[in-house]
Amino acid sequence: MSTAYMVAAGLVLGGLLLTALGIAVAARAITIDEKTAADLAGIRLDRNRELEANLIAQSRSARRGLWTIFLGTVLQALGTAVPLHWT
Repeated sequence: MSTAYMVAAGLVLGGLLLTALGIAVAARAITIDEKTAADLAGIRLDRNRELEANLIAQSRSARRGLWTIFLGTVLQALGTAVPLHWT
């Protein structure tokens, strides 16, 4: 295996790992719990339950999407790492 191939594969693997790390951090940061959603949806004397439910649903959907991307990135990283280990 050539040095150029090893360097390129290392860069790809490093990039994928950084992407995975960034996605994991973002997924944790976008979580809106029920209390925060209630606070955001609250209007002095009235509470907008529809807005609260939408905030929670959007948060969960975004989190699921980011975790899906995270899993895909990890699989790509493994696909890059495995040939390096067994070749």
